[in-house]
Amino acid sequence: MATAMKTSTKFRPLREIRTAKPKQRNGTITSLAFALIALVASVYSISTNSRTSGVTGYLAIATATITPGRLIRPSQVQIEKVTSVSPLAFSTPAEALSKVVGTESSTTITAGSIIALSELIQSGAGTADRILSFALPLSHAAGGLIAAGDRIDILANEGNGANQVTVALARGVKVVAVNIPNASISTPADPNITVTVAISSSLTTMMVVNGLTSNSLYVVLSNRATTPNDSGIYIPSLG
Repeated sequence: MATAMKTSTKFRPLREIRTAKPKQRNGTITSLAFALIALVASVYSISTNSRTSGVTGYLAIATATITPGRLIRPSQVQIEKVTSVSPLAFSTPAEALSKVVGTESSTTITAGSIIALSELIQSGAGTADRILSFALPLSHAAGGLIAAGDRIDILANEGNGANQVTVALARGVKVVAVNIPNASISTPADPNITVTVAISSSLTTMMVVNGLTSNSLYVVLSNRATTPNDSGIYIPSLG
């Protein structure tokens, strides 16, 4: 007896195969792709931040008090590295030294302070003032109210009685420094103080030096004083 040939009926028409929904892909590949993108973004962010907030610069710091009228020496300058953006910072240590050493300061810079280019002038440029110091009693210097940065008039009295003459030696000169002795048991009631000024005129400088030999020298605080209404010489006998 012949065996009947079996025919499988488990087949799908071609149309059904083409329209069948594809199987859902594993989500592992997608997750790895997103992780890679996040890593790249993180590295870029760190790199960007280091370029913007970690800029390296160099500051010139005074190691000792720097006074106007004197050349700044290398021993007076210390270079410090900073990692924040500063308008006073130089790009290299060499630049910081070259811009500061050999120049002069237009004002007193205390030890530990940043040396800014705006405070410096080139030596030999002809714009530096003449620095002069003189001593006088505290009572002749506005009772010690004068400080660095103030403007003062310097007056001198000569002669006695009707022959006494008051002369304005200088007006509106800038005070560079004031040295007042520390009070102690041995300190006189009216001690001498030392006033250092910056004078631009050579003639005025000579007038002040000449006035130091007078009987009495007075310093008048004149920061906001009005324009003088005198000739600069006062003789009591003439009114």
